[in-house]
Amino acid sequence: MTTETRQPILFLSHGAPPLADDATWTDQLHEWSKRFTRPKNILMISAHWEQAPTTVSGFE
Repeated sequence: MTTETRQPILFLSHGAPPLADDATWTDQLHEWSKRFTRPKNILMISAHWEQAPTTVSGFE
């Protein structure tokens, strides 16, 4: 058993393209980023990336 504290699980939708220019949304993301330590892993799932057969990739 590890003594590490688990990071929260966050679901962040990309939303609509105008969100990138929304000051409230970007301020919220900035504030969230200060609350958490740097994650060891990130899982990203996209329905917009098509590959046949289905593939899994990663990097360090």
